[in-house]
Amino acid sequence: MILDLGDIRAADAPRVGPKMARLGELAAAGWRVPDGYAVTADALADWLPAAAQAELDGLLGALIPAQAAGDPGALAGISARARELVEGQPLPAALADAVAAAHDRLEQRARAAAAAAGVGSGDA
Repeated sequence: MILDLGDIRAADAPRVGPKMARLGELAAAGWRVPDGYAVTADALADWLPAAAQAELDGLLGALIPAQAAGDPGALAGISARARELVEGQPLPAALADAVAAAHDRLEQRARAAAAAAGVGSGDA
């Protein structure tokens, strides 16, 4: 459901997207990249209620005709409604808990990295 950046590899691209997969590979190779975590696509697969998903599917289907018609007002309206649908849905409790746990792990890694670098120790 949630993958820490250090555990992400190229093979995870379908689940976390190509950018996160590349960052995971770079981190594994020793490159300095910002730490983080990714919510997998599967974690959100059944998140939207059926009615909201059906409306969202319809809105997404209307994007291409609106773009082809060159109608920026229609595009803005479709985008605004899609955003309302997505942002109006609460996260499932299990996902919210998993994100909170991933964030706690990220904070712990950041504190450990800062301590190892002597940041905030008063040595500056």
